[in-house]
Amino acid sequence: MTAAVALLRVSTEKQQLGLDAQRAAISAYAATHGIEVIAWHTEIVSGGAPFEDRYGLQAASDDVARLGARYLIVAKRDRFSRDPLVAMLTERSLEKLGASVVCADGNNETDPASELIRHILDGVARFERRMIGLRTKAALAARKAAGHRLGRPPGIVETEPRKRKQPRPTASN
Repeated sequence: MTAAVALLRVSTEKQQLGLDAQRAAISAYAATHGIEVIAWHTEIVSGGAPFEDRYGLQAASDDVARLGARYLIVAKRDRFSRDPLVAMLTERSLEKLGASVVCADGNNETDPASELIRHILDGVARFERRMIGLRTKAALAARKAAGHRLGRPPGIVETEPRKRKQPRPTASN
């Protein structure tokens, strides 16, 4: 069996059911392709976040190197990244280790056409991320125009200045 490290990603805590679906898709793909998942990593962060904020992706990449895995496996390409640069740089670093990204939903060939499709999918994922941002901004503006108060409830005061989010530990087994 070929060893793989799996990465599960959702953008918000509200999407927890998505993690179960991703785990099922990865497990099914692995079972039918002779792949043994030797470590699982979970992150709850936007797929468009910069690499330094992708604590699960970093830990999964580290495990690929540490455990000598052949693959970093994800359920779908947009679960891997919604930033083409992060996707490309991660794939390049995995390539140097003799590993690659495998998507449970297919398109894992190495021919030029498959590579082109992956780059197109990365661009589409970035487009989707930008569209989600625009829809969110429009929805917040509509709520504000309708008289809804946005943000922190009155009377709640931060006791210390905002800091950059610290990486959450990744779930691994």
